[in-house]
Amino acid sequence: RWLDDLQQQGKLRLPESVPDEYVIRLPRECEWEKAARYPDGRLFPWGNEFDARKLNSAESGIERTSAVGIFADGASPNEAHDMSGNVWEWCLTRWEEEYKEPEAENNDPQGKALRCLRGGSWVSLVNGCRAATRHWNNPGSRYDYWGFRVVCSVPITSGNLISGESGL
Repeated sequence: RWLDDLQQQGKLRLPESVPDEYVIRLPRECEWEKAARYPDGRLFPWGNEFDARKLNSAESGIERTSAVGIFADGASPNEAHDMSGNVWEWCLTRWEEEYKEPEAENNDPQGKALRCLRGGSWVSLVNGCRAATRHWNNPGSRYDYWGFRVVCSVPITSGNLISGESGL
């Protein structure tokens, strides 16, 4: 919300190709998963075989966060970097035990409900860094192996959740 407020006030400039009505926000869990696993439901963004040279995980031995893009060979086909390892990434979606396409109310950034984290981190072993691995916590919690990425998209409404118009 902080970044979106800056953008709306004209203090943050987005590329001219981005429509004025777009907002900056955390990704919904389903958007995060599509960026990491598309087009074929792969186990890791680069494919189905674990390779410690393609991510910052416990196996890589770096033992701290790293700059985004260092593991270029670990990018997904749509060029999303560091979707596995480095830091667990917060999602807008409220935590539910079973993963499912969320309703609009599950993506409301207000409140203190548990939220989804995805992607694993530099402290995670191989299974914690699979693209399908899910975690949760209180949005007020902080650790040095949690972070976030943002998306720029149309605002979330129940109408565009059904039509699939919100995007990355």
